[in-house]
Amino acid sequence: MSQTLVALYDRLEGPEQIRRELETAGVARTDIRISGESEGAGAQTAATQEPRGFWEWLFGAPEEDVTYYREGVERGRTLVTVQAQEQDLDQIMTILERYNPIDVQGERAATATGRAGEEARIPVVEEELKVGKRPVQAGGVRVRSYVVERPAEEQVTLRDEKVQVERRPASGAAPAAGDAFQERSVEVTERHEEPVVEKTARVTEEVGIKKDVRERTETVKDKVRKTEVEVEPTGAPPKRR
Repeated sequence: MSQTLVALYDRLEGPEQIRRELETAGVARTDIRISGESEGAGAQTAATQEPRGFWEWLFGAPEEDVTYYREGVERGRTLVTVQAQEQDLDQIMTILERYNPIDVQGERAATATGRAGEEARIPVVEEELKVGKRPVQAGGVRVRSYVVERPAEEQVTLRDEKVQVERRPASGAAPAAGDAFQERSVEVTERHEEPVVEKTARVTEEVGIKKDVRERTETVKDKVRKTEVEVEPTGAPPKRR
């Protein structure tokens, strides 16, 4: 018993490729229909087997299904139908699904409106602008102290001592004292002065480092998005009476 498999594609690149895969799987070329093909053996055979319209002959399906697929083709989608035997259905379905067909049931359920207990919802989204702040390094100051040397001089008066030994004849004819023949020794020490350097440090200046904090107000401009909902009637215009 044969069945008709239907697959709807949003974009089908190279329809001949899927036809070749189906034929390789054993499907006759006359049992493969791809929308948009106005010529070829498949289309010509379909036109001669049944006097009914193409869509009704192709599906034998309820009118609402035929209408859905017809509207899909009119929007540029590609429709592929295959007449297959029951034992070949799994293999053919694998080939059709390899080309990413549209989830027809999910799409129809998502767009269905006006049915009892069902509601189609479209979220209305709007962005809000929130501005925060973070610290960013913008520069700074480094203060470094180091030591330099410069020549300095001061004048100081120094004293040097010099011992002089002088021999001269005695004046007069005074007699010698009683201890004149005792041994005697006299030492005289010479002294000299030399400069002694002493350094003292004193604070002549100081450098202060501090931060001056000020506040400013800045206007931040950006764009926020939101979705708008537009409702427009569809279907045939009302008839005039």
